[in-house]
Amino acid sequence: MSALPLVPGAPADPPAPAPAPADAALDSSAKFVPRVPANPAAQPSQANAVPDAALGAAARLADTAASTARQSSSSSSSSKTVYKPSAADLSAGALNPLYDHFAVALKTGRDVALQRTPVQLLTYLAPIRNLIIIGEAPGVRVGHHDMIDVYTGLYANLSVPDPLADLISAKPKSRRDDQPEAPTLDKRADDAVKPDEGSLGWKADAHKNFPGFRELWTRFPNADWYIMLDDDTYFFFDNLKELLDKYDPNQPHYIGSHNMFIGCDGVKAWGEGPGFAHGGSGIVISRGAMAKMMSNLNECIVKYMGCWAGDIRVALCLRDHKIFMTDPSGFYRDPPNDDFWFTKDACHKPISFHHLLVKQIQKLGDLDQRLRKEGKPLNMAAVYHDWHPSPPAMASNTDRTGGDLRHFALPDAGACRKECLDDKQCTAYVFTGSECWLKNAIPNAKPKDGYTSGVVPQHFQCLTTTKP
Repeated sequence: MSALPLVPGAPADPPAPAPAPADAALDSSAKFVPRVPANPAAQPSQANAVPDAALGAAARLADTAASTARQSSSSSSSSKTVYKPSAADLSAGALNPLYDHFAVALKTGRDVALQRTPVQLLTYLAPIRNLIIIGEAPGVRVGHHDMIDVYTGLYANLSVPDPLADLISAKPKSRRDDQPEAPTLDKRADDAVKPDEGSLGWKADAHKNFPGFRELWTRFPNADWYIMLDDDTYFFFDNLKELLDKYDPNQPHYIGSHNMFIGCDGVKAWGEGPGFAHGGSGIVISRGAMAKMMSNLNECIVKYMGCWAGDIRVALCLRDHKIFMTDPSGFYRDPPNDDFWFTKDACHKPISFHHLLVKQIQKLGDLDQRLRKEGKPLNMAAVYHDWHPSPPAMASNTDRTGGDLRHFALPDAGACRKECLDDKQCTAYVFTGSECWLKNAIPNAKPKDGYTSGVVPQHFQCLTTTKP
């Protein structure tokens, strides 16, 4: 979410890989460790409930994992067997033990939870054991999940006036089943979501991050990684796991899409404050960093309650503990639609996309499931070809800026396209009327009188043989 322009910063290199904690029940890469609160009675039975069929499938996975672990322990120590759930099991909606070291909060709102969250619960969140839905009001239920109200009473318990008291007490928006989706989400050219900044969910959004992370910490104290995402976001958890395996969760790590801000903590110039992980594309915090943030969370809640964005508040609180964010790339603020700028690295594995319509979340879910069944990696080439099956070979009055490979004079657009076809590094081109510009990425198309551009999709391929 954002009320002001967000400026991406340069990614930072991740630290050297660190050994996993010694508490793994299996080989560290399998990581089948049930995550439960220290006091199970403190966890409401419905808040993290899953369908019986999924529980049955999860039990089968657990039995298989345990059997694999026994076989592995009896074999040579130089040859480890790593348990991996079958595609058939995962496609049936089973909990995935490989994700049991994640604790995930899906952040939504009273007015949109029933419209936005079901598709997420049925797709990429279905395999997540340690999952909660958080919002700003009581009495909302989605399937087997109760939305946990993390806002009501937050400031009263700290003896601070509630900044949204009047809005919270207002009657929720409602609609008949035969009416279209509630207008709290404005469709932007039917291709992305733009939040309604007048809705309760939006105005309360900045106040949900701190108590939402505390809810995760309280319910799942043994998790390695704590993740918060929005209700218009898709996460590729296989890719996230591959990324996070490079880090030691006991160390303080704060990971996401790097952005800068103004308007909070006295910051008046871009880059003056600490970088923050953009909340819409996902915030990932290690156990080591969470422990520090939880040590004075109430102080941070009060100190930064005037800041306009919850993701910035998190960055400021972690900054106070000398924890600064890392951007390994892969957390994206927008859908991979016609406005998306595809990097030249076709093998790059995305972690998340944001501002997705419900139908786009389903589309990514279908792609995710299909590639998993086929044993193929989910990379940018796969996303591009799924979302753009017939890109324009030649489009008039169109420019694509950036990703320049080389340029030279040519008489016409046809000759420019031929140069791109003959160069395997060229994935797009622009003819200005006198010059041909070859591209090694696929920049988004923009109107430009007199220019001609096109894409050569067959050149945008991941040619490595790396396994998913």
